[in-house]
Amino acid sequence: MAGVFGRTSDLAVAVDVSGSMAKYGPWQPDARRAIQNILENGSLGAETDNWTISGDPKTIKSFQIAAGDHIQFIKFGSINHNLSTFFPVQSLGSPAEINTTFPGLADFKDARTNKELASAVAVKLVGEPAKPARIISVSDFLSDADLSKEQQEFVNAVMNGTQVENSLVLSWRKNPRVMVRLQRIMLPASAPSQSPSAGKRIELIPAKLNQDSNSLLLEWKSVGPKPIRFDVKVISRDGTQQFSKTGLITNEVLDKDPPGGEITWTVIAHYEDGGVVTASRRELLPDSGNMGTIIVVAVIGLLLLGGFFLMRKHGDNLVATMKKTFGRSAGGDF
Repeated sequence: MAGVFGRTSDLAVAVDVSGSMAKYGPWQPDARRAIQNILENGSLGAETDNWTISGDPKTIKSFQIAAGDHIQFIKFGSINHNLSTFFPVQSLGSPAEINTTFPGLADFKDARTNKELASAVAVKLVGEPAKPARIISVSDFLSDADLSKEQQEFVNAVMNGTQVENSLVLSWRKNPRVMVRLQRIMLPASAPSQSPSAGKRIELIPAKLNQDSNSLLLEWKSVGPKPIRFDVKVISRDGTQQFSKTGLITNEVLDKDPPGGEITWTVIAHYEDGGVVTASRRELLPDSGNMGTIIVVAVIGLLLLGGFFLMRKHGDNLVATMKKTFGRSAGGDF
């Protein structure tokens, strides 16, 4: 992903790559040319005959990009919780790059998507308080997939206080289900700036080793604003990364095959405002490589200790019995 949050004057192009978009005929070349004309010239140009316009055509001019602007290209389909933008994003330097970036027919195969989440991602990428976020979306705008709690919180945080202007909608004449929507979304006035890590802290709880299942429970708690996700990694003493998890929304994770000896585990918390807080802790675990030897030595020690107490309590009787038994055996009674 090459997208950069909050680049000044950038514009977002979001294309729905759900499987339903493959059912409406060969609309992709017409949409690609229309979007390129809008970005380069602020008009549909020769593509006017392919689209029905709902809204004021003059507003198309405001979607023309200037020198130095970037295009944040979003392919929104199946939601990927491991991506901070939930969908793949590419940063394009010119409208001409739309030709090689625009998805082809074979790319429209993802499961049902969520347009509200895609819009929030676009606003996060290109929005700023002084200017409206400019977004060009291509979709059939059918019903959305359900959002997880984490995803809905992201949408709420980004879109809270925004003013949405549906500038105009282009409907493909050969199949009106295919629409290109041009939007400008104004963000609320910015709050006073502060340190991205101000008031945020992660506290790590001592790790809990379950020797029966040979698993290690790692837990932590956050103080201050709630992070949107966590990344966790476990490093062995030799510097090898033995375990890692990304995109966690819970405050614990189970390492099912922890190494023995000294480890360092780290939690990286990501916040809605882009802040990142890291906390690390060292733990000393039993050396798993010598565990079998340790168990054998412990068992032998217990047996010897038991034998010692047995001899101390019944030693005379045991010696007399042994002499009697082996003496008779040597005399040929058997």
